[in-house]
Amino acid sequence: MALRRALDPNWVTLNAFREYLASWKFYAGFDVGMASSIRRPVPTEPEPVLKEDGSNLSAVLAFLQVEHRDRWDELETHLRSAIPTFQSLSVKFRGGPGMTIGGWREEGIQGELTLADLSDGTLKFLCWATLCLSPRKPPLICMDEPELGLHPRVLPVLAGLMRQASAESQLLIATHSPYFLSQFGLDEIAVMKKVEGRAVFARPASNEALRQEIEELGSGELARLHISDELEVRS
Repeated sequence: MALRRALDPNWVTLNAFREYLASWKFYAGFDVGMASSIRRPVPTEPEPVLKEDGSNLSAVLAFLQVEHRDRWDELETHLRSAIPTFQSLSVKFRGGPGMTIGGWREEGIQGELTLADLSDGTLKFLCWATLCLSPRKPPLICMDEPELGLHPRVLPVLAGLMRQASAESQLLIATHSPYFLSQFGLDEIAVMKKVEGRAVFARPASNEALRQEIEELGSGELARLHISDELEVRS
């Protein structure tokens, strides 16, 4: 509340800090229900940032296609890696002046689909991939269990996209999935555990014996340690 009141133009530093905090995004999952906005035409935007519910996905796709063709091409490449039947993306201007919706072509399906036709998992993955490749990412992006609702096949691709996005923004990703966790290196992982009623942040990479064990046995050992709670205990 104090930051909201600090609107005096003379408080330049505090105002800048308030705006910086306000730009952080917290993605707890996308609304992909059949009646959701993400499945309908939406207004185009000049430089859109993906909303926390994903509702302006089509506007972000239109921005990528027109203004950042390299990112658009990269998005299609990653989609082909994750979804073998995927062919191409497009953007359709329909639903009224200035309205747009994403299009999708898939092997074995005649004609072009729109976002309204995609499965929940495909639409969620498209949201995460678009967010990671967007040139206008928030400075801090928090993601809560992004693996939920996704086919395990796409998780290595998603982890790679997130690693790439972390070069441009700070990403904090919460997961309970052993397989998804195993897509990351020990240096990229932090463990949150409760000690005497307090949440404690620990870096498992600081345990040299643990580091050597995972280097010798591979990423599957990281998943096993997470399942058994050893990762938490030894961090």
